[in-house]
Amino acid sequence: DGGDKGRGTLDLLLSTTYCRSQMYLSRQLAQLHPELTMPMFSEITHRFQTARPEVRQLLLQYLLPWLHNMELVDPNVPPANPLSYFQA
Repeated sequence: DGGDKGRGTLDLLLSTTYCRSQMYLSRQLAQLHPELTMPMFSEITHRFQTARPEVRQLLLQYLLPWLHNMELVDPNVPPANPLSYFQA
């Protein structure tokens, strides 16, 4: 039936558009509201644990823009002293 084929195409188009808009929204939020990085990271990783495999892939894509806002810190490395750059 032609109607089923058209509906399948529309479903695919809407799904792709929805995914792209979610990615765009995630990028924009990460840039405009970096203070939300840790809450977003926590929420996405919490949902990741119970998500279906196809949803997990999407969650990781939504997480990517937020990773740029994170700074990984090694607790075994002493903090840098900004004045040490000027002392020789």
